[in-house]
Amino acid sequence: MMNLIQKISGFFLKDVENNNETKQAAVLVRILSFVMGIYFLFQVIVFCITGDLLLDVLSVVCLAGYVHSFIGTYKERTREVRYFIIALTLLWIVIYVYLLGWDFGVQHFLFVLLLFILLTSYFGTAKKVLVTVGLCVIRLSLYLYTFFYLPVKTIESGNGIFFQSVNTIVIFTAVAWMIIFVSGHSLMMEKKLIDYNEKIRQLADIDPLTGLLNRRGIIEKLLQIAPEGKHWDTEYINIAIVDIDFFKQVNDTYGHEAGDVVLQKLGEILQDFMSKNGFIARWGGEEFLFVFHGINGDDSMHKLEELRKIIAAMQIEHENQIIRITITIGLQEHMAGDSVEHTIIEADKKLYIGKQTGRNKVVF
Repeated sequence: MMNLIQKISGFFLKDVENNNETKQAAVLVRILSFVMGIYFLFQVIVFCITGDLLLDVLSVVCLAGYVHSFIGTYKERTREVRYFIIALTLLWIVIYVYLLGWDFGVQHFLFVLLLFILLTSYFGTAKKVLVTVGLCVIRLSLYLYTFFYLPVKTIESGNGIFFQSVNTIVIFTAVAWMIIFVSGHSLMMEKKLIDYNEKIRQLADIDPLTGLLNRRGIIEKLLQIAPEGKHWDTEYINIAIVDIDFFKQVNDTYGHEAGDVVLQKLGEILQDFMSKNGFIARWGGEEFLFVFHGINGDDSMHKLEELRKIIAAMQIEHENQIIRITITIGLQEHMAGDSVEHTIIEADKKLYIGKQTGRNKVVF
C-alpha cells in the first residue's frame, strides 16, 4: 500500500525538464486538473442518470479539458495548459451560472481559480491585486445577472442542496491540496537553501586537505568563546601553535604527495588528541593552531608534551618508505582583556623561540 502511495505521489510530483517551466506550476496544474476531472466525471454520471443531455455534454467537454491539462504537464506544456485551465474554468463557471443560476454554487470556484492563479504566477503585487479585483468583478457581475434574470434550467431544492454540498467538498479539497503542496514545497526549498548555505559555510571554514577547521573557522570559534571587548573569567583558554619541524625537507626528500600524506595523518592524530580538550585548525602550510578550553596553562603544557612525544615516535608509511617527523609548539594563555590576535602573536613568539633553540619542544 505504501509503495502504491509513493508511486502516485511521485507521479504527481514529477519534475519538469523544460527550464522555462517550474515544478510548482506543473504540480498545481495536475492537482487542479485531477480534482476538477473527478468532479466532472461525477457530473457526467449524474447527468447521464438524470437524462440531462446538455449538462452531460458540457460535463464531458470540461472533463476532457482537464484531462488534456493534466497530460500536458508531462509533455513540457505547463505554461500553455495553465492558460488553458484558467480560460476553461472561467468559461464553464459563467456558462453554469447562466444555465443553472446562483443556487447551484459554481461561482465559488472563482476562489479556487484565484488561488491557482496567484500560486502559479510570478506577477508583481500590483498585477496580483489586479487579477483579484478582476475575478471579484466577474463574481459580482454574475450575481447581478442572476438577480435580474432567471436561470435557463430550474433546479429542485433537494438537488440544489446536493450539488452545493458536492461543490463545497470539491472546493475545500482543491484549496487544501494546493496550499498543503505549496507550503510543504516552500519549507522543503527553504530547508535545501539552509542546508546549502551550511555546506557553503562549512566549505569556507574547512581545510580541504586535512578536514580540519581553517584559519577563518578557528577565528570564528575563538571569538565565540572569547568575544572581543567583553569580560570573561569563567574558564581558561590557551592557544598553541604547532609547526612540523623541517617540513620542507619532507617535501624535497619524499615529494609533495608524501608531504600531503604527512599533513593528513598528522591532522587525524591532532584532531583525535583535541577532541576532548578543545578544537584545532590548520593555521597554514605546516602549522596548526590549538585552542584549549577549560584547562589551565600548566595542564595544557603537560598534554602538549605528551603529544610531542607521540609524534616523535610515530612512523608514517608512504610508498614503502618510513617518514618520521617532530613538532615544535608555542603555548600562550589567553588573558581577560587581551585580544585573540594578541594571544596568537604571543603563541607564535613562543613557537619561534622553540625553533631557534633546537626544535622538537614545547615552549610555554
